[in-house]
Amino acid sequence: MDNLIVDEYSLCWNNVPIEGAFRSWFKGLSNNITKIDVILLDYDKDCFIEANGANIFINWKESFRLINNEVTTSKNVTSRNDASIRTWRVKNFLKLLPTYETLWKRAVWGIPSTKYPRCTIEDETWEHIWICMKNNGVTEMALLKKSINKVLSDDLNVNEASKQRPEFEEQILDVASTISNIMTTEGLEN
Repeated sequence: MDNLIVDEYSLCWNNVPIEGAFRSWFKGLSNNITKIDVILLDYDKDCFIEANGANIFINWKESFRLINNEVTTSKNVTSRNDASIRTWRVKNFLKLLPTYETLWKRAVWGIPSTKYPRCTIEDETWEHIWICMKNNGVTEMALLKKSINKVLSDDLNVNEASKQRPEFEEQILDVASTISNIMTTEGLEN
């Protein structure tokens, strides 16, 4: 009689009880399914490095930490603000945030044209947002420099008066702007 109660709540396959810890296995399976779904999306092709037809993704763990909003908080608290920030990060990562070009195609009321509203010269696309001169100096390079300054100011070993700081900033910018030769792409199969 006791076995019936145990069997009722145990994991079975073809009426055979399955023994062992399956939570971590299912967690890994779910994580792999999520990775496969992300790989198959057409939106994030520029997040991959293509080498001989094989896709190599850059830093899965950090990308998922950013999307999962684990970068800013260590608590498992979900609020409306947290959910909206997380949604924005996912859509920004996948370039799904609507531009005037996509809003115009959807025929959204109040969108007069596809032109970027700051310059009204070119269509608002993801590429034009980052290169437009009317963007008040907010470019990818400006954001990179601001991020480097933030990281260095948070580090106690590198302060503003340090002579090493300008050299360090220059080296980081040099590394960020050159093609990496560290990652080998030889021997990858299709």
